[in-house]
Amino acid sequence: MKFDLNKFIAKTLAVGVYSSMFLFCVAIIESFFKKSNVLDRSFFGIMNGLIALDPNATLFSGIVILMLTPVVRVLFLAIGYFIEGDLRFCFYSILVLLILIFSVYFGVH
Repeated sequence: MKFDLNKFIAKTLAVGVYSSMFLFCVAIIESFFKKSNVLDRSFFGIMNGLIALDPNATLFSGIVILMLTPVVRVLFLAIGYFIEGDLRFCFYSILVLLILIFSVYFGVH
């Protein structure tokens, strides 16, 4: 059985979208039962909010997963092209990945 990179990438995108959609729905349901506190946007603040069933933390984690889905896609493309031996497209994928990382870093700060 041959590894199909396109199907793997499609499944990766689907998992990212469905998991973020699930977290959005959970956040909506949580908001009916619990008032949200001020959200600490650090990693540990979000994890503590998820444990405490804070709707803002759940919503924020869904947004983060949705934003990271294309980045993970490009990373898997670079790895897949490297495994297939297509170094030109591997280089292009790494270049796009670097552009994504720099734009996220400089867009936040």
